[in-house]
Amino acid sequence: VEEFIEMEWLRAARETTAMSLVLLAVDSFRDFEETFGEQAVDGLMMKLADALASTLRRPMDFLGRYGSDGFAVVLPVTGYHGASYLGEKMRWLVEVQAISAGDESDDIVTVSVGTATAAPQPGSTPQTFVDAARNALETAMFQGGNTVKSTELFPNEL
Repeated sequence: VEEFIEMEWLRAARETTAMSLVLLAVDSFRDFEETFGEQAVDGLMMKLADALASTLRRPMDFLGRYGSDGFAVVLPVTGYHGASYLGEKMRWLVEVQAISAGDESDDIVTVSVGTATAAPQPGSTPQTFVDAARNALETAMFQGGNTVKSTELFPNEL
């Protein structure tokens, strides 16, 4: 994921386009892992990956596992509103699909989502961009989960 972010960051700086990053984390992931075990959680993450991938329509968009409890979606040539919309669409899709953590569980999985959008500048690095998406995700999680928080970085912030 990090290599793809870096590659797209350099491309966006060269082509003077915006790009966005969507980070998703399973709410109460540790509880699911402790209750159902690692194998069940791996199956859960595969179900989530399939559901999330179904929302992507462009071949240039990239979905990958990010950390043990989440996913990253790199969206080249995508502005703030597009990223916010897709983040909400993904959050909603996970909620309405009512994916359970285990075969015999009524515990429905939800996700928290953080998005960041930037127009990379030549010579800059994506670290601030990634940090902004992480901060947005942490805010969504802190506010109870199953929500989307979005941020936009401006050139002087990169």
